[in-house]
Amino acid sequence: MRHDLHTAVHRTLVYGPGHCPPDLFAGTVPSIVSALKVHSATIWGARRSALAETFARTCQLIGDRAFDSLADLHLGDEAVLSRPLSSIGYGFPELLTGAARGLARIEWAWLECHGAADARAICLPVLAGLTAPAAAALEIALHPATRIVSGFDEAQPTCFDSLVAGAGAVLLTRPENDVTLTHVRSAAADLVRLLEVPHTLGDLLDHDAGGTTLLLRNGALTFAGGAQR
Repeated sequence: MRHDLHTAVHRTLVYGPGHCPPDLFAGTVPSIVSALKVHSATIWGARRSALAETFARTCQLIGDRAFDSLADLHLGDEAVLSRPLSSIGYGFPELLTGAARGLARIEWAWLECHGAADARAICLPVLAGLTAPAAAALEIALHPATRIVSGFDEAQPTCFDSLVAGAGAVLLTRPENDVTLTHVRSAAADLVRLLEVPHTLGDLLDHDAGGTTLLLRNGALTFAGGAQR
């Protein structure tokens, strides 16, 4: 019974008055429906605001009318409505095309980086204090606040203030408090995917020495298992 009650309350609060059983709340039906409509409008407005704040630059790029239309489509998915506001934008970029999709993907990746777990980024000075065999043997993992968005070309500017067109991918990192964005060659995306499982630093250097150095310089790597060196 408690589970059924919880389910009824949840569906009513999430999906609105149309899903409210007649015996769920005390009071007259008009007053109950009126209160639920106010609540539903408040929740809907919060979702729309969260989506607009997450993809502010995308909205500027495509215009308010087009953005509102896509927001209605996105929020019409019941799976989306069950999410917390912090993840309400998941999947939204896939409703867009061209440069707008790339920009929205960067904005979503930025939000993920901002909220990711803390970890100690490996910096080059740390490695400089090790012997070559010791450095090569280090188990390396991707920093939890590292993301890469690929698939750009010279005809697709990203509209981010700190970026210019012409790179194949955008690397997002947060080695300390601020998220940084860096244009990188497309091969860097392959290296990031490789790091879905830990590798030794030596293996990474053998695979792509230049890309590994770039990731190190941008704070994109950490010690596997959270080890502190």
